[in-house]
Amino acid sequence: MFQEKDFKYLDRAPEQSEIVAICRGWDLAATESTSASFTAGARLARLKNGSIVIEDITRGQWNPHQVYSTIRAVGERDGQPRVRQSIPQDPGQAGKDQIRNLAAQLHGFNLHFSPESGSKPARAEMLAAQAQAGNLFLVRAPWNDAFVAEACVFPMGDFLDQVDACSRAYAQIIEVKRLPVLGGASRAVH
Repeated sequence: MFQEKDFKYLDRAPEQSEIVAICRGWDLAATESTSASFTAGARLARLKNGSIVIEDITRGQWNPHQVYSTIRAVGERDGQPRVRQSIPQDPGQAGKDQIRNLAAQLHGFNLHFSPESGSKPARAEMLAAQAQAGNLFLVRAPWNDAFVAEACVFPMGDFLDQVDACSRAYAQIIEVKRLPVLGGASRAVH
């Protein structure tokens, strides 16, 4: 879905005046095992010129307490409430308890909780299309190599967390407008 040649780089994050929308998407795991999935948080910005910038990725193999404290620390670093924190909601009662606990720890944060729908590859299709079109940029940083390595084998690699976090953030920063069509119906335009 992603090829190394598709990624472009910026030496610095865009100025706030260039940004139309910004969000950090999270893909959660809860184990410290070195063979387990990672928790990842990716901050993406949509710019006035239509470009998408992956500004930062944080990831680690943490226990549940470390996951919550990392979301808090990263959210504070991002600047609250400017940067929305989009967090997947597990199904059923466990998901409701998770939201209640996390929201109680993150008063004052711009939070968005929603269940995931579709497969990780399906969720990544729109972001991959932007990369293929030359609209996806990465801010040069130490996380770049691990992200590009994961993205270039996605969805066949051992880990899918960074791409999934980016897909969640991208879904939050795109704007869907309803345009009128003859006959009173409407159609979505991205």
